[in-house]
Amino acid sequence: MPTATTYQVRPLDPSERTDAIILADARSRWLDRRRLSRNTTAIRAAVRDDADVVALLEDGELVGLLQLHRTPTLDRWDQKQRTEPTMLVSAACIVPGRTDRPGKLMTLWARDFAARLGSRWVRCEVPVSPGGEETRLVTYLRETCGWHRVNVHTEGTGAAAGSVVLMQCPAEEMPGLSALISSSVPLTEQPVTPVAP
Repeated sequence: MPTATTYQVRPLDPSERTDAIILADARSRWLDRRRLSRNTTAIRAAVRDDADVVALLEDGELVGLLQLHRTPTLDRWDQKQRTEPTMLVSAACIVPGRTDRPGKLMTLWARDFAARLGSRWVRCEVPVSPGGEETRLVTYLRETCGWHRVNVHTEGTGAAAGSVVLMQCPAEEMPGLSALISSSVPLTEQPVTPVAP
């Protein structure tokens, strides 16, 4: 008898908004206790606005969120990179303190999904501050999840200046991945029925 997959990726259901906000807040508190800063405003806004957010579940429990940008503008990338078929991901958030590497699972899923969309790359943009959690995030994405650092984009001037690390990994269909992660995310972005706040 075949074993059911443990993990599932599917669109975030509007009824799960509260759970998603609770997850983002728990992540923020966990980072604050460790004196690490990471802005969870992006995921809260994506959930509130019913953006293209997918949920990673383990045995039916929400363990991660990821926002998909299927046709991004890539303003921070160079001219050649802007022409390459790309799915951009943002606003990633996982249950704090997990040691089973859900970020790696979300990366594998995103690479497979992007390939099925016809994209060449999965890309992300990570804001950085010297010595901050964002730098640790870049290291985690590179060393654990298989992302490649492409460039650093600097915005603003003086005290308002900030940097964003541009990262990517190749899109790649992984037929065997369905044994680990089932996916019900449609290849075409679905219209969302707004839910009253």
